[in-house]
Amino acid sequence: MKRVFLILLCFNTFAFENDIIHNPALSKRCRALIKDRNNKLEVSQKLKSLEKRANNLKSKIKKNQKQLDHSLGISIQKVRRQLNLTNINIAHMEEKIVRSGCPGISL
Repeated sequence: MKRVFLILLCFNTFAFENDIIHNPALSKRCRALIKDRNNKLEVSQKLKSLEKRANNLKSKIKKNQKQLDHSLGISIQKVRRQLNLTNINIAHMEEKIVRSGCPGISL
């Protein structure tokens, strides 16, 4: 009797595995959230490369070019601030994706 019950229980779980219904509004919202997150990741990568290029340029300038050194320092600080804000926004977006219960997410 226990074996029959166990077999029926296993059969029911396998039979209903493919019958999961997904809410289309939820998946559209999840796709939009993930798309926004991916866009922010691209912006973050661009800011990192910009910071690297500016640091490289700053290391190559001559010592008598003080004004250029100063303006590059200010630009690097602005890029770093923007990068920090972008990273905070990415973290917030990831939390929002997880809280909204998007199925099959890979962050």
